Amino acid sequence: MTPKDFAALSDATFNRLKALSAIKSGEYANDADKLANFREASARLGLTPEQVLLVYLDKHYAAVTNFIKDQVVGKTRPRSEPIEGRVHDMMVYLLLFMALLSESRQLTSTINDSPSLYFEDDDV
Repeated sequence: MTPKDFAALSDATFNRLKALSAIKSGEYANDADKLANFREASARLGLTPEQVLLVYLDKHYAAVTNFIKDQVVGKTRPRSEPIEGRVHDMMVYLLLFMALLSESRQLTSTINDSPSLYFEDDDV
């Protein structure tokens, strides 16, 4: 894949993630709290919001894993959605995880402890 093609794929993916996040927020969050779904499920299930997120993320991870295993052996099967949808969902969940981290200030302290591991605003 050429750098130009990769840049186009990145741009299309980020645009899709923004749209997907906005659509799914209406289904799972509320107007005041993007993380409401994780907090509510956390309270119902006796888990942390991060654990709830991991359970949701893991479902998509399992689908991606099975897709890759099927490719290796040449197996085809009906799927409830295209694999790209699973990948997009995983990316949105990872962004929501970043929000949970940021909210708990873990991200801030990690970035301050290891600035070379992260981009500064000017680098992106």
